Amino acid sequence: MFVYTTTFFDNPIYIYEFSESRKTDKTEELFKDYNGYLVCDKYAGYDKFKDKLLGIQRCMAHARRYFFDVIKGLSPKEAKSSKARLVVERFDKLFNQEKQFKEKKYTISEIKDKRNTSEYQALVDSLHDEIWNIEAQPGSLLEKAVNYAKNSWDELFTYREYGYLEISNNIAERSVKPFVIARKNFLFSKTENGAQASGLLFSIIQTAKANGLCIERYLEYALSNINKLQIDDILPWSKNLPKELKLNLK
Repeated sequence: MFVYTTTFFDNPIYIYEFSESRKTDKTEELFKDYNGYLVCDKYAGYDKFKDKLLGIQRCMAHARRYFFDVIKGLSPKEAKSSKARLVVERFDKLFNQEKQFKEKKYTISEIKDKRNTSEYQALVDSLHDEIWNIEAQPGSLLEKAVNYAKNSWDELFTYREYGYLEISNNIAERSVKPFVIARKNFLFSKTENGAQASGLLFSIIQTAKANGLCIERYLEYALSNINKLQIDDILPWSKNLPKELKLNLK
């Protein structure tokens, strides 16, 4: 199941799409009219989109995870003096900055400016220096982590050019969990059509939930009015939806 989401700065949209393999043919079909950026990991299947979209932002959380995995295999004493720990700390400083930007509700323009200050650049330079100064043992997890970061470096920082781009695809990663949990209840789909139907339902339900709607009330409203109203008026983020569909209704 492929999962696609919008960024923090857009209307929340979650798309769950079934695929029998990790091939990105269906992703390509979904994006055929899309002219934007893709935030993703370094899976080779996404490389084809470099020339088809405006650009790619590689997920910084994935790059961080490789170094974190190195630390997990060390004793507390070894971890304390590990070069991987220093790299993780540098990554965390960047993530903390991004978290603060959202908490302070900076505009997209303000975020872009903040990402290009000398203070922010100093954090990037510090991360770069820590990674490039590591001499890892050939074949080790640390070498794998270093190579992943080096080979992804420029695309790890595409987001600095645009205030609306995310530093990672954590939103999409987290949205996988509800499907995984639910799958334990229905176990499997017997046919491809069934799997596609599951993805469609999850897309509607999770998008409605993310937009602060009562799922039951929204589904009833959408199904009752799908042939009466314009489609834009019944989408989960539509400003024309009745207030009683909201979860915080008192």
